[in-house]
Amino acid sequence: MTLDASSATVGIHVSSEDAAEAVDFWTPERRAAAIDADAPAPADGTSDSGAVATDAVADSAHATQIEPIPHMGRIFYTQAGKGYACSANVVESANRSTIATAGHCLTQKQVFSDHIVFYPAYDHGESQYGAWPVITGYVPSGWYQRNDDDQGDDSSFMAVKRDDSGQDVQSAVGASPVLFDQPGAEHASAYGYRPPGASTASRCSGARVRARPCRPSRSRSPAT
Repeated sequence: MTLDASSATVGIHVSSEDAAEAVDFWTPERRAAAIDADAPAPADGTSDSGAVATDAVADSAHATQIEPIPHMGRIFYTQAGKGYACSANVVESANRSTIATAGHCLTQKQVFSDHIVFYPAYDHGESQYGAWPVITGYVPSGWYQRNDDDQGDDSSFMAVKRDDSGQDVQSAVGASPVLFDQPGAEHASAYGYRPPGASTASRCSGARVRARPCRPSRSRSPAT
């Protein structure tokens, strides 16, 4: 794994050998034992940035179990020798191999994750579309340089390797669009594998509200 930095992003490149090793690493037993990744907190439980306010779905919203969506799934990775899992989804891109997830799933406290593998439509420990190892990944430089204090930068885009037949993941499972600077909506839906330990995908829908100010150490990312 090699580090790649620019003024806007910081990222990694994974060799073909390490990518193959990552797929072999994630046995069914290790996937079952993976820890659901919460948003990271500063080591002392405080933040120099103080309280922040975030957009959220109202507390009255309820999570509903849904059938697997092909382009949504789970990524598994290791940090400090422990296995973790995050929700992720394939997004439309020129390389047709890009997935989106939270920044803390790729790096925490300036340490990048290892053994990163994406499983589309993950359901009860399996994926009918197989395992897609990550070969590159990027986070905003603000997320990397500020030791994860700014939850607004908690995002990541990664590229996965094509399968043995040369097919890209977007051709295999489809993708969702990426839209920036969109106007707010009164209602919103969030998708992922929640609550912690869930083995199937869920959808949470409700009124979109401005959440009350909270400490970053207690916030949770909707991307997991």
